[in-house]
Amino acid sequence: MSTQRIGKSPARLEAIARSIVYVTRVPGLLVCAGLVVVLDFASGPEVQFPIAYVLPVLLAAWSVRKKWAMGLAVGLPLLRLGMVVHWGSEGLSLWAEVTNLLIRATVLLGLALVTLKYREMEREVKILRGLLPVCMYCKKIRDERQQWQPIEYYVRDHSEANFSHGMCPECARKHFPDIPLGPPQAVEHGADGLSEAE
Repeated sequence: MSTQRIGKSPARLEAIARSIVYVTRVPGLLVCAGLVVVLDFASGPEVQFPIAYVLPVLLAAWSVRKKWAMGLAVGLPLLRLGMVVHWGSEGLSLWAEVTNLLIRATVLLGLALVTLKYREMEREVKILRGLLPVCMYCKKIRDERQQWQPIEYYVRDHSEANFSHGMCPECARKHFPDIPLGPPQAVEHGADGLSEAE
């Protein structure tokens, strides 16, 4: 699907990507966390706003900043406890507030760890590493399920690359000696057979 079909130009998509990268830098994370804390404090003790603490933790984890994600996951609930102590606990005991802090911190830490693991796995899947068992005759690759598949399928499934088949002039002369090709050029398979590349 082209970017033109979804209504966004490549320049617009690049601008969006730059803004996401900016927000996930440390100053952007701190500004985001600060805004969440200010909103929580401004809403007062009656409104429970700490669910918004998920946003800076997720942004930090998504940008694979493990220390910041963990620090925010623990620090933001601690700030919330400080606010509750400042306001004075009117319905819940300090013990209940500390229990709430532990629950919030545990949930945020878990969310950060899951997001970090997901991002790590996402990056690993798109990178080919190590030794690939390749058949010395047909060039198929043995995958994780011990099945042999063409190299094009394996690379396509394990990376962001795709293949376009063509034919070098040497192979074209070797396999199709009776077709004149003119000066050496790459030859590609078209919809109607063999054609010279332009």
